Amino acid sequence: MVPLIATDPIQSVNTAVEHEDALTVAGVHKSFGPNLVLNRVDLRIRRGEIRALIGLNGSGKSTLIKILAGFHAADDGQVAVGGQPLSLSGHQAHGSGAGLRFVHQDLGLAANLSAVDNMALGFRYPRTKLGTVAWGRARRDARRSLEELGYNFDPSQTIDRLNPVERTGTAIVRALAGTDESVRLLVLDEPTAALPATECARLFDAVQRLADRGVAVLYVTHHLDEVFELAHRVSVMRNGRMVDDSAVADRTHDQLVEMMAGRPVTKEAARRGESAAQGAATLSVTGLRTGRLAGVDLHASVGEIVGIAGITGSGRDEVVPAIMGVIPREGEIRTGGRVVPPRRPHRAVASGIACVPANRIDDGLLPFMSIKDNLTIAGLRAFAGRGFIRREAEARSAGAWIARMAVRPGIPALPVIVLSGGNQQKVVLGRWLATEHTVLVLDEPTQGVDVESRVSVYRELREATCRLAVLICSSDSEELAQLCDRVLVLRRGRIVAELTAPTSAGEIDAIALGS
Repeated sequence: MVPLIATDPIQSVNTAVEHEDALTVAGVHKSFGPNLVLNRVDLRIRRGEIRALIGLNGSGKSTLIKILAGFHAADDGQVAVGGQPLSLSGHQAHGSGAGLRFVHQDLGLAANLSAVDNMALGFRYPRTKLGTVAWGRARRDARRSLEELGYNFDPSQTIDRLNPVERTGTAIVRALAGTDESVRLLVLDEPTAALPATECARLFDAVQRLADRGVAVLYVTHHLDEVFELAHRVSVMRNGRMVDDSAVADRTHDQLVEMMAGRPVTKEAARRGESAAQGAATLSVTGLRTGRLAGVDLHASVGEIVGIAGITGSGRDEVVPAIMGVIPREGEIRTGGRVVPPRRPHRAVASGIACVPANRIDDGLLPFMSIKDNLTIAGLRAFAGRGFIRREAEARSAGAWIARMAVRPGIPALPVIVLSGGNQQKVVLGRWLATEHTVLVLDEPTQGVDVESRVSVYRELREATCRLAVLICSSDSEELAQLCDRVLVLRRGRIVAELTAPTSAGEIDAIALGS
């Protein structure tokens, strides 16, 4: 395994790749049955260029990346890497051999293997003279590669014991490990989805160093501030088409939003409306302690949205798992005056707490079941009668929530796994809004969610406060400033400030950083 940034810089990239274009995509076409998802897409990325690829969920970005990676076969079109044609027949892993490297949105890590093992997958372990694995060297190389990106954790830990930031770091290091003259293009699909803004600079520095050495970077993101901070050019997709390709300096934030949506996107849904009068605390947390939380007290009432902010290591990412009983904790949690027992997620749900987790695929969805089943499974008792489920009533309810949440495509029988990330998030949220729970806790509610879907999620959350207490943990300070009535800022496991609306992302970040 080669460190991320080798002792001998990878200057050979500039001379080894003679063709000026790192990637050329021409007329790529793809349909899934009757659904056209890519419509004659063209894309050209030059060596050393950082290209942002943006678009609403369902615009075709993920499908294009999966075609480049060989996960899907294209129906038509041509792709060349460094001037050499790439087969589009759908043979998995062909992209890596052609000089393409990928960090996908779901990271693709093996949860039961260590970070060292995950980094070695596809790039081999270092060997001793006897041919055995040089474990000491593997661990040293892994730690050095992580440190070069600014991460500091034990790579011998298994992935399921790492937090989202550490998992993202592992995936990025794995993609860049062994970087040499064969690498033409690095594809990063939402690499900062689980990262707070304060952690992104480390990634940006590594990406810029690679671009300086001739490696092209295709950077897929929903965060437009990252486009303006990092990219040279930006390509916009909408409804399976490439609708714009411009220098970043020639575009404004509002122009990009309008091109993604095909119309101006109003910010009305994110404005604060009149909240219901707040009564006694619906959710009460006292002395909450976990591995990182050092005695947190908080409350949330019907009629308000309470936000939890904090940088990596503050304990922010442990609040929701602790409340839901997913991780060990000390302290007392009450809903409606009832004590919620620890380490019992089903008891937390029975006590009236609904949860939208950070990892929707693993923890929030039944991925191979239908949209309908995912929407109704938490409230099946409402459709039960005489030992049977009234399927027509269930179907009507699911159809109503599909329409209300604007799930696209709105086909109830479709497996939820085929939806884009934003539409999957709408399904998870709609499931719980359709029930009679009194508390809704959300962890990174718009992670990997496009602009239009965010507006929909924000609107539903604000409307839900008339009957729910809403608690949001998020690494997006702008989101918390826009949406929340109160924001609690964590630092080193403790609440150091409570900000009442109106506040700003800058104020939240300054307090979280200790400024």
